Amino acid sequence: MLSGEGFGGHVHRCLQGTIMFIGMAFLLLMTYSHLGGITISHQSLTDMAHLVPGNLP
Repeated sequence: MLSGEGFGGHVHRCLQGTIMFIGMAFLLLMTYSHLGGITISHQSLTDMAHLVPGNLP
């Protein structure tokens, strides 16, 4: 234990990481749901490729 927090500190960090993971998964699923699904949203991005300037690195 490098920080001296004890077992409770590890549980707190694990719980916080789990909550953050669930939140990010929820955001990802809701975004894809709002855009019509994975395939449709990715195809929409591909269809906008002509809008990107050609001089980008």
